[in-house]
Amino acid sequence: MRWLTLLMCGAVACAASADSVIHVSPDGDDRWSGRLPLPRADRSDGPKATLTAARDAARSLPRSPDRPARIILANGIHRVTEPLLLDPRDSHTIFEAAEGARPVVSGGKPITDWRVEPDGTWTATLPPSWRFEQLWVNGRRAARARHPNKFFSFLNAVREEATGPVVNRRASRARQFLTIPAEDAQYLQGLSDAEMKAVQIMA
Repeated sequence: MRWLTLLMCGAVACAASADSVIHVSPDGDDRWSGRLPLPRADRSDGPKATLTAARDAARSLPRSPDRPARIILANGIHRVTEPLLLDPRDSHTIFEAAEGARPVVSGGKPITDWRVEPDGTWTATLPPSWRFEQLWVNGRRAARARHPNKFFSFLNAVREEATGPVVNRRASRARQFLTIPAEDAQYLQGLSDAEMKAVQIMA
């Protein structure tokens, strides 16, 4: 299987003619040609809506090493619900930001239908199938609810030492050494034996 190198660039000057450009925008429509950066007034044509549709459209464009096809991302959040698969058909194709734009490609899902409870907390009901580890609010990662709320630490490093037989490069038993910031280690030193047993390590 051959490997494909994909060049992601922003505001890059590429030697490409107008007939080898596909535009994609959060305000687009995959039924449109993608040849226009903005929708027409009558909504008859305009940019593509998804990276997958833009990739498929670019595969039919004339391309060469010195004249690559360009997929230009407009400003905004470009949401993806599945991996963007690329293969040799996508050689000589460049994904780039539109001039002055800062597009964001995100696999996240927006949470809607928020409601304010009598105690002032905000709640929303999610589908049972949703499983996630990060919550972002206005572009910033929020702290998930946890208990106790006074301790949370990111690992600086992890080292593993085998204490049992190694089979297929994996130890049957091992001891792990976790390195955390010094200020967090001071908090752990004040925990009782019962509290230490309740400490959870999440990778």
